[in-house]
Amino acid sequence: MAEKRNIIERTMGNAGGFTLIETMIAIFILAVGILGLLSINLSTTKINFAARRMTTAAVENADRQEKLLALAYNDAVLMPGTTTTLVNGNYTVTWNVSAAGAPIPNVKTVTITTTWTENGENRSVAHVYYKADSF
Repeated sequence: MAEKRNIIERTMGNAGGFTLIETMIAIFILAVGILGLLSINLSTTKINFAARRMTTAAVENADRQEKLLALAYNDAVLMPGTTTTLVNGNYTVTWNVSAAGAPIPNVKTVTITTTWTENGENRSVAHVYYKADSF
């Protein structure tokens, strides 16, 4: 039995396992990696939230554009020189009507702007379209 023990001691030597320092270094490296992934996840979440707000604003613009296109050319809401503001939840939709006249007669320019506040900053999305007089 003693002979078997000597063989094991000679083959293994001092390499019995990891030291406490090696284990702590490995845990530190793992923790830094996990914190990096959490940071990336947080940044991605913020970017997705901002993109969602911008998409919602663009949809608000498109919705208002469709409603204005359905109106008659001479409707009071589409009189040149008018600016109308509508608050819809967190978004403020404003449209301004002007008579383009040049280069095409009987055409009005409608600029629709949706604004909102995000992280203390004002953001906006604007669309310009033309309303022609249908004869």
